[in-house]
Amino acid sequence: MGVRELLSSYQFPGGDISIIKGSALAALEDGNPVSHSISFLHQYIIPFLWDRVWQALPEG
Repeated sequence: MGVRELLSSYQFPGGDISIIKGSALAALEDGNPVSHSISFLHQYIIPFLWDRVWQALPEG
């Protein structure tokens, strides 16, 4: 069962929800200390995620 089907089975609109594919474990295990730094998170990851959140919100 996929993520969208699982969400739909719990009465969430699985077909309409934005899903960002990624793995926190893989990010931690990649061996790159730069990608683990707080500044990297603040400069790249968090803005990326917020951009996706704002794109998913309806205008209003």
